[in-house]
Amino acid sequence: MRKQFPRTALRGVAMALALAGLFGSAPLIASNDLEPSGRATYDPLLDAQGNVCGPVAAGRPPLLQKLIFAQGETKPFKPQPMQAAGGDVPLYDNLGTLSFKVGTRDAKAQAYFDQGMRWAFAFNHAEAQRAFQVAQKADPKLAMAWWGEAFVLGPNINAPMMPEAVAPAMAALAKAVELAPGAPARVTRHRTGRWAFHDLSADLTCREDVDALDAVLSALPGKERAVVRLSLVGSLALADKARLDDVLAGHERVLAALSLWDKACDLAVYVDDDALADLGVSGFAASAVAELAQSARGRGDGAEVSRDALSLAYRLAGGTR
Repeated sequence: MRKQFPRTALRGVAMALALAGLFGSAPLIASNDLEPSGRATYDPLLDAQGNVCGPVAAGRPPLLQKLIFAQGETKPFKPQPMQAAGGDVPLYDNLGTLSFKVGTRDAKAQAYFDQGMRWAFAFNHAEAQRAFQVAQKADPKLAMAWWGEAFVLGPNINAPMMPEAVAPAMAALAKAVELAPGAPARVTRHRTGRWAFHDLSADLTCREDVDALDAVLSALPGKERAVVRLSLVGSLALADKARLDDVLAGHERVLAALSLWDKACDLAVYVDDDALADLGVSGFAASAVAELAQSARGRGDGAEVSRDALSLAYRLAGGTR
């Protein structure tokens, strides 16, 4: 039978919610928008009288006035064409070590391609373009040097693509596509590590069996690349099932994957009075536990859910140690 809350309790909840709303809105309707300490309660934009919920003053609201004044400060800047230095393009040695190996045997072409990429990541697209152009002259067949020029002529996070950059960008990209079939193939080896897959089974009837399973899982090497599937059978008391849940939760955090093979699992859980007494609950909580225990001793999905609920309650109560 579903329990009914007394009307007095519901009335008390409603009163508490009403008071919470009243006190929560108090700072918004304070006469001077100040805390007891005298400090402003809001951003300076909202400090003036009448900005939020205060009395409406004559004329334009102060908040609207400040937003109008702030508009000019927040407009985006007007994009400007890229400007590069004149003369020869120096090869800098103080731009970092970022390097992308490309299909060229010419050391100069590789060095200027790397410099172009470093300038691009530093948002100096004009100097990046000049570096890529030097790489093109050092190795006219280096498709990536032409790709690099097209890349820096395009849009970026700070500015859209300039109209006058469209034609040279398309020309450089077309040249890169033309040279691409002749680019040498390159294979880079990457170590990915080895993964281990374990199918483990255990017959659990007591806490010692759970501890033995804990030891087996702890001994697995390379846990960050170990995938474990468990087949569990047997029967456990509520306290031992709670201990099992703790063990599995601990190993799940360190293994790459840990799962139960439902088709091969047949683990029963029985509820004993000693475990229920260990919960140390009383009143309504004790009544709820008794109802769950009665359901858990039955059959079907409801009984399984009740056993899981009791197991979780036992764990939360610290009864697994």
